[in-house]
Amino acid sequence: MGLALVCAATASAQQSSVLPGDYDLRGTYADGRTTKVDLEVELERNGQLKVTRKAKRAGEKLEWTGVGNPNGTQLQVEYRVPTSSAGAAGRVSGATGGSVNVLRAVYVISVDGRTISEDLRNTTQLAPEDGWSSLTTAGTRDLDHLSYGELAANTIPHLFEDLVGKLGAFGPATLPHEAKQLRKDIGKLRIYLDLFSYAYPRGMGFDPWKDIRDELDDGYEWMGEFKDLFDAQGVDAANAVYDPAEVTQLRDRVLGWLGDFTRSGHLAFVRYYLGHPKKRTLYSRSKKDLSRYYWGVGGSKPKKSKTGLENLASLQRALLDAARDELKEVVEIKDDELIVYEEQESFHDFRKALRSTIKISDEFPEIYDEDASAEILFVDGVVDRFGDINDDLIAHALAVKRGQNNKADDIADRVEAAWDALKKWIDQEDVDDEIHDLRKKVDH
Repeated sequence: MGLALVCAATASAQQSSVLPGDYDLRGTYADGRTTKVDLEVELERNGQLKVTRKAKRAGEKLEWTGVGNPNGTQLQVEYRVPTSSAGAAGRVSGATGGSVNVLRAVYVISVDGRTISEDLRNTTQLAPEDGWSSLTTAGTRDLDHLSYGELAANTIPHLFEDLVGKLGAFGPATLPHEAKQLRKDIGKLRIYLDLFSYAYPRGMGFDPWKDIRDELDDGYEWMGEFKDLFDAQGVDAANAVYDPAEVTQLRDRVLGWLGDFTRSGHLAFVRYYLGHPKKRTLYSRSKKDLSRYYWGVGGSKPKKSKTGLENLASLQRALLDAARDELKEVVEIKDDELIVYEEQESFHDFRKALRSTIKISDEFPEIYDEDASAEILFVDGVVDRFGDINDDLIAHALAVKRGQNNKADDIADRVEAAWDALKKWIDQEDVDDEIHDLRKKVDH
């Protein structure tokens, strides 16, 4: 596969994409004084990160610069600040000779890339920096003016590093109920690749974006079949009973996928590629390669003239419209027909389209122009109700596969009753209007 063609330079910059961006921080010195900081983190060609820290103190402008090598979502930087004043321009760090204060900072960014913390230590405390020993600040990154590609660069690398860290917890002793959250984490990164598919370039004769997404697809599917051994039982973890041979077979398949995905050279390439979406370029994507429940819906497509959040807002409106259209079809499914696999298409299309809108709402609440929490909560409840029936549909299919006919019949009866009740609830609660109310609050 093309992804195996990893250049040597990839490894040197394998985690350099985690922290770049502009941050607004506020905090306090050890003596209680407050401060406001503008922080700019830039990726250098050598894979290091250059940090420029601007602040004011008693009317004096301070500008410190330093470089560091990132470690996951953490970055350590040393500022070397001259002890003499640089006049109106303020004191600028980076001195190599003379008397300097050595200030060491540790920056930690959140998994979603939105918040950052700073722990700054004054190791020398020479005048005029002799009045403080430590300083802590924290702040956020403003996403509102980022381009589509910039928004990808500010979110996907953090999710990737978080997932890689969690994948190591899956091993030969992992049980199905212990894989549920990990599957969600795989799915979350896949969702982000779907959302930002147009920001990633093709390679020479292959498409890294599609290859990576296909790999996540496999992991999500196989992890799902493994955890379904638990979900299909409808019990809590303490009462789950597993067939050892079945568990081993499905777990080994997941372990094989993990081994391929996390091999060092491959992982380094994926890290580098996902960390470098194009900031100002949109790439064409074949409709067949796009998820039906994101940019594959209708004729939606991101535009260069819009910001990242504006493009996601457009997608959200398209998905909510698609869900309303599907709802008209899904309520026509008869009570005793939903258990039949061939009759489930509109049921799943509605559930997944609406679920996608909740994912976008959770990840990018900035797309709303006013508080939409009540509408989001209601729509999330609709998704949950459909999800409960879907769990029974999965359990029914598994019972049929195992030849457990009596159990399959009991589940079919339960699905029929639940579907009848849900359709009545949909009518009583006027779900279509509720979805439309959420759409009206989408801004940008």
